[in-house]
Amino acid sequence: MKKTDALSSFLEFLGTIVDRFGWPGALLAVGIADFETHATAEQHRELIDKFLGHGTGTFWPVAVLGLLFVIVSLAQRYHYRKNADILKQRIDELVEEKNRLHEALIGRPLRHAAEIGAPPQIKTPPPAKPKKQVKSK
Repeated sequence: MKKTDALSSFLEFLGTIVDRFGWPGALLAVGIADFETHATAEQHRELIDKFLGHGTGTFWPVAVLGLLFVIVSLAQRYHYRKNADILKQRIDELVEEKNRLHEALIGRPLRHAAEIGAPPQIKTPPPAKPKKQVKSK
C-alpha cells in the first residue's frame, strides 16, 4: 500500500466520522483515542474520579458536561435541520423541472390530482367468513 493510498483512506475515514457524528463527535473520538493510547493507569483513574465528581466537592464538573451535551445536541439538531431543508428544496426544484419537461414533451399542462378531484370512495364488502369444513369418514 502506498503512502498516498494510506493517506486518502485515513482522510476518507475521518470524513466519514465527521459526516456521521459531526465535528464535535469527531473531536471527541480523536481525544478519546489519544487518551486511551497515551494516558497512564493513574491518569485513567483520575479522569474517572473527576467525571464522577469524586474529590471535587462540587457538582460543577457534571453540570458543565451536561451543559456541553445540551449545547452540542442543539448544534447538531440545527445542522441536520438545515441539511434537511436544503434537500427538500432540491427535491422541489427537481419536481418542477420534471413537470416542465413533461409538459414540453406532451405539449399541454399536466393535470394534477388536486385539480381533478378525489376519486369516489368504493365500499368493499367485508371478507367472507371461512366455511367450516366437514370431515368425511
